[in-house]
Amino acid sequence: MPLFTHRIFLIFPAAVKLALLLEMYDLRKAQSARLATYKLERPAMR
Repeated sequence: MPLFTHRIFLIFPAAVKLALLLEMYDLRKAQSARLATYKLERPAMR
């Protein structure tokens, strides 16, 4: 049982880091997509 909990404590922070990295990557992708659509819409708005 202590080995099991130790393994969880080893895996959990890595999983959290991975989730945060994926979240940041998704946010950056959404931001770039928003910027691209904004640049496309700007001439039409003028």
